[in-house]
Amino acid sequence: MAKRKRLTKKERARRNKGLLGLFVVMVIFFGGYVVGRRDITLAQIIEKLDEATISIERQMSDFELPKRNKDDSPVRENTSQIHILDVGQGSSILFISQEGTSILVDTGRFDDSEKRIISYLDSLIGLGGKIDLLIFSHNDADHIGHGDLVLDYYDVQEVWMNGMDSSSKVYANVLDAILKSNAAYAEPK
Repeated sequence: MAKRKRLTKKERARRNKGLLGLFVVMVIFFGGYVVGRRDITLAQIIEKLDEATISIERQMSDFELPKRNKDDSPVRENTSQIHILDVGQGSSILFISQEGTSILVDTGRFDDSEKRIISYLDSLIGLGGKIDLLIFSHNDADHIGHGDLVLDYYDVQEVWMNGMDSSSKVYANVLDAILKSNAAYAEPK
């Protein structure tokens, strides 16, 4: 399956203008169609618009804005969360359950000089926060890249790896960090 191309800001703006133009044309077309029908009077159209307006106002009055934290982020009470972290090439996904259990799958690429995984985790669970389970899907450097930093900066309770050895320096750094941490280690099959 072909990878989907990301649109630039200009391309998105052009697409959005085109969609808006299409929507306006459709509204004008259907408005003309409805007005042109002989069995519907202008008074009936106005009555329907008034009913729609009242319905929308009723829905808006029932709508509550989500509560916000001091940093203007929404308060997430009693919800589970999935965060797909943009760590460049490679991947990293953070799951946080309703009860607060956190699972981190992979830690991104080793040569990410910005160490984006740390920035994301800092904003989501706080520096020094607890990660209940750290899972490395496999030992490629774009999946275990900053595993050593995560193990150093966060309270990781348990680490799962696939049990396949690697001779890379990144893999050796991750193993050393696991040994230095108090995290339990497992190779689930």
